[in-house]
Amino acid sequence: MQTTAEALERETRTWAHAVNARELLADAIATHHVRRLEVDVAWNPRLQTAVTRHTAVSELASDEELTMEAWAEACLLSVKNGKTIQVVKLDFKELLYAPKHALFALEGAVTKLRVPKSELPEIWLNADVVGQDGTWDPEELQVFFDVCDAFIQRNRDRLFFRTVYSLGWRTRFAPCTLSPAHYEANACHEMFTVVDRFVGHEAQLTFAVRASFVLASLDTLQETLLRPLAASAKRPAPGLTVWTGWEGVPAADLYATFDSCGKADIPTYFDVAKGPKHAWHNPIRFAHYLFAL
Repeated sequence: MQTTAEALERETRTWAHAVNARELLADAIATHHVRRLEVDVAWNPRLQTAVTRHTAVSELASDEELTMEAWAEACLLSVKNGKTIQVVKLDFKELLYAPKHALFALEGAVTKLRVPKSELPEIWLNADVVGQDGTWDPEELQVFFDVCDAFIQRNRDRLFFRTVYSLGWRTRFAPCTLSPAHYEANACHEMFTVVDRFVGHEAQLTFAVRASFVLASLDTLQETLLRPLAASAKRPAPGLTVWTGWEGVPAADLYATFDSCGKADIPTYFDVAKGPKHAWHNPIRFAHYLFAL
């Protein structure tokens, strides 16, 4: 029987993260084992369009950022030419304007390039919608979810993109604390409130959870979020996506999380940075691997 470490090691479906520049996108497309792309999406007020950038966009455009129209066309042209891209994760850094422009850019690229529907990637709509303290902006989220739901409905009718909501919390890691980093019950309950209010019952859901937080929070996540959602309506089973922050996570903690999620029968992805000697370190330095339970 294989160990947890062996189960993690066998996986080779790799994310390319923060593919925000033309050169990075070209490298990801050229790398055979990269099958999933993540792009950060912000709003450029000068250009009045969505662009590929992690931080808030100033009035001056960066030479490295792309418009989402250019990014979507380059990505989907590679798909049309034979590149296998299973998932495109749009990590929205701004929720009022960027999502609408980015999603129309994807649909426009499909129509323009005539990409076969069977080859289209799954689209993950990722956003941090609740603060670590449980706060959220109802007006901002109403706009965001209205745009995303309209995209989901259009693509369901056309049989274009399959979609998944990837929703998370705005977290900060503080290493000098007496108790382990964790998600508070209030923050989990507020996420339940957001989903119950804004997300349709047919939507696929995964919750993005920080690897350094999740092990100490698994019971809370189940009791205040996952189980209540499953019981509140006929939803597809919501799951988790465990991701590594700048602080990394000890391999032993990752293995323990892997085992705990498996025993609890939680649909779980592990989006983690793989470092040397099977340790998990800074995601900026190492390639990301996606493990699915």
